[in-house]
Amino acid sequence: MALQAIKARETEKFYSEMIEYEGEMIEAKVKAGERFTEADWAKWEGHDNRFHSSLYKWLDLGVGWFPGAREMIEEVDPRSLTIPDWGNLDSLLPGSNAVTKYKISVIKFRNWQRVRNQVRTAIYHAAFGGPNSGDLLQSIPGGGPTVERVLGDYDG
Repeated sequence: MALQAIKARETEKFYSEMIEYEGEMIEAKVKAGERFTEADWAKWEGHDNRFHSSLYKWLDLGVGWFPGAREMIEEVDPRSLTIPDWGNLDSLLPGSNAVTKYKISVIKFRNWQRVRNQVRTAIYHAAFGGPNSGDLLQSIPGGGPTVERVLGDYDG
């Protein structure tokens, strides 16, 4: 289990770096208050596709170590799409579909940022133990990682 956890730690780190980079890129132009051209939107969609691809690969690994991670990250409350905190995205993005797509991606990115340390901690403790690692793994909702769950994630 420890060797699987060490491998998982490196895989998790790789996908986390990809998610972090692409997540920052999907937010960058809006944070700067810059209006999207068609070419800008095409580039944004490329970043969004890479973000989601990396996120899904990260989740395939992560749920073996933290059950419920997928639901916690992918859950997008429809009410969160209409709160005024978003500002006037209509003036920046090319249409209402783009606004919705942007909001959903940003929400998933922020959800991932909240959950990732729980996955990292579970992997770390499985790899390197600690005085209370067994207690920590048993405190994970749905139970800690099992050999079957972790190997099942690698078998696809």
